[in-house]
Amino acid sequence: MIDNSSVPGTYTESETIWENDIKGLCSMIQDYITQYTYYELINMEKLQKQLEEQMQQSVRIFIVLLVAVLAAGFGLSTMITKTVTTPINSLRQTAELRLLQEQINPHFLYNTLDSIVWLAEGGNKQQVVEMTADLSVFFRTVLSGGNDYITVKEEESHIRSYLKIQKIRYENILDYVIRIDPEIEEQVILKMTLQPIVENALYHGIKNKRGGGRITIRGYGEGERIVFEVEDNGIGMDAEDLEELKKKLRGEKSRLDSRNGGFGLNNVAQRIQMYYGDRSEITITSRKEEGTCVRICLGRSVSGD
Repeated sequence: MIDNSSVPGTYTESETIWENDIKGLCSMIQDYITQYTYYELINMEKLQKQLEEQMQQSVRIFIVLLVAVLAAGFGLSTMITKTVTTPINSLRQTAELRLLQEQINPHFLYNTLDSIVWLAEGGNKQQVVEMTADLSVFFRTVLSGGNDYITVKEEESHIRSYLKIQKIRYENILDYVIRIDPEIEEQVILKMTLQPIVENALYHGIKNKRGGGRITIRGYGEGERIVFEVEDNGIGMDAEDLEELKKKLRGEKSRLDSRNGGFGLNNVAQRIQMYYGDRSEITITSRKEEGTCVRICLGRSVSGD
């Protein structure tokens, strides 16, 4: 076409070349460009999709790793926390238990020593010897080599010593009976489980009754449990006072708090709850002017526990 443009009479030939060759070539090039662009766009879409999938997979992997790291960190922190707090909690329960065990009425010791002095001055040597021996047995059990748990037989000896001492002091108003089944004598229980209850029966039941009364202590097995009953025929309680005492044992606010009533029972309830948990139960029945019965059920322990 360029050569023909300088030669006259070749316009028609140039137009034919344009129509047949150049336009066709341009059309073919345009088709190629269109196809190339189309396939490139498809490839770009595929590449974009792959990138999105890789991105999503990376995000999923990151999330899984983050969750795993957080879980491992939480587990590790929990383990470390338990390692630190478990001994502390154990030490706190042991300290609380010992504190409760050491809350013996100091007046008992003072009054017993006063009685020994009074008996000695009166020349009652035999009673002085007996009371001193019983006091020794009583505190030997209280100390018990630092152990928190003793056998039922040792607990019985502890109670018997306590009552023998009190019998000398309250000879005219106190009588007692102890009936412990030999089958449970070697069972291990929390020491001083019964003494505070017997003390309650004496000071709140028998002592205030005209003419005195009797305390009966029973111990026996009942299936997988050991049952102790401390019963007195003292002044008893009416329904209202009994309900207030039960509230105090449940840890609820009670009007007995201001009178320090039921301290011994509350002491025992807290201590056996610490050790036995749901394997323990304390029930109280009482009638005014008829007496009170405290029933303690404890799960049997394996020898050596």
